[in-house]
Amino acid sequence: MLASGALQRCLDITPGQAKFTGMTAAGAASASSSPGPRSMRRAGQRFQAGDHVGAAKLLTSAAQAGHPLAQLRLAIVYEAGDGVPRDPKAAVGWYARAASVGEPAAQRELGGYYEEGDGVAENSDLAAKLYQASAAQGWSKGQLDRRKLRFGVLSGDPAGVTFHSSAQRAAWLTGQRREVDLSEAHTMWSIRSGEYQQCQRAGGSNCVNPGPDPARR
Repeated sequence: MLASGALQRCLDITPGQAKFTGMTAAGAASASSSPGPRSMRRAGQRFQAGDHVGAAKLLTSAAQAGHPLAQLRLAIVYEAGDGVPRDPKAAVGWYARAASVGEPAAQRELGGYYEEGDGVAENSDLAAKLYQASAAQGWSKGQLDRRKLRFGVLSGDPAGVTFHSSAQRAAWLTGQRREVDLSEAHTMWSIRSGEYQQCQRAGGSNCVNPGPDPARR
């Protein structure tokens, strides 16, 4: 699934910009009585009563009416298969709709799909923009994922390095592991070399030559 034009426009959010509210102050009164919020409230009641199928139907109504939080929750419902058949493609679609109007949690979740290439074409640059948009609104999980994507995973943060794909990250980590392996091999060679030289000085007949230093191959 490619990012829509609306989603691309939402990524212009920059640090320091006002947090997303979902509506203007002038529109808050009329919005509170619109079908979206009403369906959201009823969906919550159905979930609490154990009617997850009915709740999912109400969430769908609210999401289709353009309610960003309903779109986010409906995406989660499809992701988990809770009250509806599990459908990752539908989940991504609803995350994208909510993210396109600035819902920060949806931006963070959608970023995860693009980072992992889970059901969409892997795109770490787009994932980073989604995390940035989420983090710019103060969403702590978006801030965390932005740092994780920026500096990589596991150990040894590559300061100043930006990964544009998981393949680039894997190549960097492979290089790091190779350096560690060579360092360990050199240490072991140094020990064996010292033992060999000591054996020769003592006139031993069974001295084992350690061969060339592996770090210099």
